[in-house]
Amino acid sequence: MDTGPLVTLKGIVVAAGWDLNGAVSAVDIAGYDEKRYRVADELMGPQLLKLVKERIIAQGTVASKNQRNVIYVHRFRLDDDEPVPAVVVFPQL
Repeated sequence: MDTGPLVTLKGIVVAAGWDLNGAVSAVDIAGYDEKRYRVADELMGPQLLKLVKERIIAQGTVASKNQRNVIYVHRFRLDDDEPVPAVVVFPQL
């Protein structure tokens, strides 16, 4: 486990690996900073396997392994902020 500074990351949990039966075996967090973070299979990481497609706020430490960002999740919660629409339509004046 990395012992760097604690960071807060907001993003969406996405499937990143599957076992022979097709079950999700690894997940990434697609951060709102447009970077992907592999979730380490330690600490709270295994709990995120059940949250694919969910928006979360995670706190943990980030390390670089094999040219990939890896986050060791210490705690997380669902991000229940209102979603931002992809397209905003303004009324005509």
